[in-house]
Amino acid sequence: MGHAALFFIDRHRCEMLTVVWPQFQSRGIGTQLVRSSIHLAREMGFEKVWLSVDAANLRARHIYKECGFECLSSGDRGDVEMALDLSQRE
Repeated sequence: MGHAALFFIDRHRCEMLTVVWPQFQSRGIGTQLVRSSIHLAREMGFEKVWLSVDAANLRARHIYKECGFECLSSGDRGDVEMALDLSQRE
């Protein structure tokens, strides 16, 4: 149905990747994968989670914002960088 991964950047930050196959989207799977990844990142001691998402992927961007991510910048290749500051959240 999909998968999620956290990639080490440094001892304070990680990158998150989330993928849900199209035929399984709009079922809450992506939201649960993102929330579980955030929980895992917090347990691992990371302070910030970073990601890059295609600017046209409005569904994913909505999920990330719903889970607390903020837009950092829009790239010149059509991507949007987003981050979640875990040090400011419980």
